[in-house]
Amino acid sequence: MNPGDLKNQDALPSSNTSKPVQNVLRKRVDPETAKYFMEISNLFDNKEIDLDERSTICANALEETRGKELELATDAVISHTLQVLVEGCELDQLCTFLRNCIGSFPVIAMDKNGSHVAEAALKSLATHLEDETSRIMIEEILNKICKVIAADAANVMSSCYGSHVLRTLLCLCKGVPLESLQDFHTTKRSAVLAERLSCGTNQSGGHGPKNFENGFSDMFKSFVREMLHNAKADIANLRVDKNSSLVLQTALKLSSGDDNELHHIISILLGYDDDDTVEKRDYSERKEEIVALLEESAYSHLLEVIVEVAPEELRNGMLVGALRGALFAISSHHCGNYVVQALISSAKTSDQMNQIWEELGPKIKELLELGKTGVVASILAACQRLETYRLESSQALSAALSSDSESPDSIVAHVLFLENYLRERSYWQWPRGTKMSVLGCLMLQSIFQYPHQYIRPYVASLLAMEDDQVLQISKDSGGCKVIMERLL
Repeated sequence: MNPGDLKNQDALPSSNTSKPVQNVLRKRVDPETAKYFMEISNLFDNKEIDLDERSTICANALEETRGKELELATDAVISHTLQVLVEGCELDQLCTFLRNCIGSFPVIAMDKNGSHVAEAALKSLATHLEDETSRIMIEEILNKICKVIAADAANVMSSCYGSHVLRTLLCLCKGVPLESLQDFHTTKRSAVLAERLSCGTNQSGGHGPKNFENGFSDMFKSFVREMLHNAKADIANLRVDKNSSLVLQTALKLSSGDDNELHHIISILLGYDDDDTVEKRDYSERKEEIVALLEESAYSHLLEVIVEVAPEELRNGMLVGALRGALFAISSHHCGNYVVQALISSAKTSDQMNQIWEELGPKIKELLELGKTGVVASILAACQRLETYRLESSQALSAALSSDSESPDSIVAHVLFLENYLRERSYWQWPRGTKMSVLGCLMLQSIFQYPHQYIRPYVASLLAMEDDQVLQISKDSGGCKVIMERLL
């Protein structure tokens, strides 16, 4: 295999448990074949071709790929034509093409050009999932693809191209609708946090259990297990590699709600050999390792998802064992703070919130000054959701953002323009025409859900505002929600 296919070749030792694809000598596409596919491309550019003609062209052209699938799929020019073919052909022709290139599929998936062909083929399969008569054929070909990918799992998931294809394959096995695929390829931090804090009800960052009707549940489970088994010797490196971490995060999100599978996956990701008593483990033995690894962006995002989807007893064990006494240090880190946000948003008991408040409550001001406003916003939302520490958190936020030289009535203004205020604290003035803080507005939405007796300074601050300031708030996308929350 081409060394360029690995993101971190030196750091990723070969595994004794995996069976990597052997080096493949790629032949150049012969001139006659190249000319043929150029003509096919020109035909597709002719907008006058009807559907029947197009289907016939796709069938004939795919027949011409037999025995040449690897070189055609990885060719910079012909790969584009091949994408059109797999998108426009009949299901049996698509399955025949995939069956013929099964042995080369991992190499194609890890190739800059071939990965687009692989993605197009998988998405084309997905369009037939609702047809009951087609499912047997799709399941048969997916099983073959899963087996060859699982055999070379460490290499495929470490490839920037292979990682993308593998995530699509996992989604296809699970039955994720095509229109939702993008959710597993991109992560918008602001959207994740907003969803966690919204109404204080969603505690899984959008990764709660979903009933995907058109998936192959047993195939998905066995694929994930086989993939992790074959990559187990490399797991320490895969956890800190960006591309493989994204694959592991996807497997976790898609397994949300299946406690048995989550115990198995998380056990391996945390470095344990078996998972029969994973919920009873003393996670303090992994504390130093986990906290140190949070310096790695890929690992911190992986642990964030683990915290979000983990079964309750496992999450509680991590909170008590691995993270006790380290929450502020982790919150202060540019990567680790997302793990703490997930942990706070996932808290379900007063005992969990007691530990969180004990470690972070007295540090509200420091967290704001460090720019970790997402952690503070998560605390406020959790206090409301669990109906605990609401007075204390309200007072802590007010104290953190108050100044002896300013009126107490300034508190709401300070939160509305949170980052702006923290940056210009000593000479801050209400900014005209400036967009209000997304996180500040989310904090105030949480605050204004608290019982009235806990938030009198905030209510007084809002009522003391000038008419033009209230008008500016009402015109802001976040500010208007604050006013609505207060009025409801």
